[in-house]
Amino acid sequence: YVALSYKWGDVRKALRTLKENVETHQGGFSLEDIPLTCRDAIFVTNWLGYKYIWIDALCIIQNDNGDMDHELKHMHYIYRHAVLTICAEGAADSHAGFLHDKNPLELHPCHIQLTDVSENPKITRDAVLKGTCFGHNHISQRGWVLQEEVLTSRALRFGTQMKCQYENTCLLDSIETMRLWLYAPERARDISQPFYTRATLETNSQRFIVWRDLVEQYSKRQLTDTKDTLHAVSALSNMFAEVHGDTYLAGLWKENLVPELSWFVETNDRRDPTTPGMRLAAPTWSWAS
Repeated sequence: YVALSYKWGDVRKALRTLKENVETHQGGFSLEDIPLTCRDAIFVTNWLGYKYIWIDALCIIQNDNGDMDHELKHMHYIYRHAVLTICAEGAADSHAGFLHDKNPLELHPCHIQLTDVSENPKITRDAVLKGTCFGHNHISQRGWVLQEEVLTSRALRFGTQMKCQYENTCLLDSIETMRLWLYAPERARDISQPFYTRATLETNSQRFIVWRDLVEQYSKRQLTDTKDTLHAVSALSNMFAEVHGDTYLAGLWKENLVPELSWFVETNDRRDPTTPGMRLAAPTWSWAS
């Protein structure tokens, strides 16, 4: 099966499975009733030759707390074992779609010859100029998407334009590093140290530094409901605990509790950390509160 990662947009306009319509949805529904972003994902899934797609809004009963809790705990299995995840980066919401016409000339490599006149005799070299088009990534700031990015086996990204750039494969960001700590911890221990040079008492504490870096990135993202602050990383925390045998405490880890209690709110963060929703998200000693 294929999984979909996308931005819902206005929840009231999104097609969702609810207790009131779950039986109807199980009986099937017309493609015309499905929002365009999900419809495009179904088209891509079918074009790739697969029969099944996992879409959170349809596969989880959204107003059933029991079903929500059960499914959220197993999200790491869903994204890990999917053949790939379609990332609808160019879709502003579930109705926008991502299969739009693009101008191939903006991205097509241009082969030219460059002549170095400073050399004697002159030297002519073949060169390739590549266009770089950056479109807005609508899912990069979604809180729920972070764990999808970490846990997915492979990603197929659809943006407003294709992003062509050189990547330094020697340096791993916090998402890639966390993926290693979950899927290949022995390898992560060998390569993490050069990039995390903060003083650590034990080699084992490296994974907690990676967790803190990921939390810092996650806490800058947006959630429709602040009470979901811990729910939106529950699959990550479940797998982290499963792999390393650590004890999870509302966003922190018992085995590294003292340094993790030293969290603080950045002075340039404009969000109000004292809203009632945030107080309900977690105990006051957790960053999630």
